[in-house]
Amino acid sequence: MTFFGTLLEFPRTSSYQTPKPGSVYFGTFAGIANIISVLGTRRPIKLLPIITATTPLTGATITANTVKDDQTHIVTPAGTIATLAFVLPSAANSQVGQIIRLQSTQIVTALTVTVAGSGTVGGAALTAVAVSVPYAWQCTSVAGAGVWHRIQ
Repeated sequence: MTFFGTLLEFPRTSSYQTPKPGSVYFGTFAGIANIISVLGTRRPIKLLPIITATTPLTGATITANTVKDDQTHIVTPAGTIATLAFVLPSAANSQVGQIIRLQSTQIVTALTVTVAGSGTVGGAALTAVAVSVPYAWQCTSVAGAGVWHRIQ
């Protein structure tokens, strides 16, 4: 088996600003903590998930983060929500393969899922949310306004 580079190039709590092409690093790179990065590629692999908890009221809009990473949005309202809007990132703020999840601790009787910047949402439409059921969309194109498909 052939390995290239070094698995632990620097301590976990340090920062490395001048990468060696083709090396593998664990730690903080360019201000991003807790990543593994195969340098020479353009995308570090984050080890910690992005989880956002929100306590919306009826009629609220939840907008996904624009960080181009997988993320989970946990909705924790006080009770049933009549209407809720969920906005996926625009093509400029998305990455092909990126997955965004949504889960609620209460029923949402009417859900609208859109893409910022008039992108397309494909797959089976989701119009309501059940308690503790995970739902997910994956970015399949960043061309034009972008395309997201429901995968769960």
